[in-house]
Amino acid sequence: VLTGRDVAGGVIIKLPPHPGDVTLPSDLHNRHTYSEELVKSGRAYRLYTATIGVLTALVAGRWLLSRLTRRWSSDRLLRGAFLVTIAASAPYLLGARLAVPLDVVVPVAALALLCLTVTMLFPLSLAVTMDAAGASDEHQQQASAVAMGLGAVGAIATPYLLGAIGDATTLTTALTVLPSAAVIALVGVAAQHRAARRGAAATL
Repeated sequence: VLTGRDVAGGVIIKLPPHPGDVTLPSDLHNRHTYSEELVKSGRAYRLYTATIGVLTALVAGRWLLSRLTRRWSSDRLLRGAFLVTIAASAPYLLGARLAVPLDVVVPVAALALLCLTVTMLFPLSLAVTMDAAGASDEHQQQASAVAMGLGAVGAIATPYLLGAIGDATTLTTALTVLPSAAVIALVGVAAQHRAARRGAAATL
């Protein structure tokens, strides 16, 4: 009996009248339908490997961020995170051109690195935004509200946007959106950093 949500695909077991407790033994198996070619090439469990990599990276990203912020500024870390995001996106655009087993190993490693970095983007962006807002409590609250609102909109809209782009064009085209957005964001953060340095120099 396969696991599913359709009641018609299940079975009903009727237990006869009995005194006391009753035990119904059963075996639970994972059944996978992979071709022999996928098994031989080491690609049969790529989905599970990618899932483990993603979940591990999501947890490790926040832990790593708490350590990195003790050594470097949020501005520098944010610029580095955007650079890593751009670099980690490249294997997805080249995955079909890589030889076996690199066509699986490299994208999975890039996915883990990408998730490791993406988890840092919002808290770092929020910290940089708050720094740019100045010391005024009113400005701090306004900057926090704007950053939180834009972050929420992006988190909700981006998956649908990428799906629509992928359906209308190709998956490769949709995958270029993330590194392209990272490039634009990196340019903006770098420009803000230079402006802040000029402002600090002018006050000296």
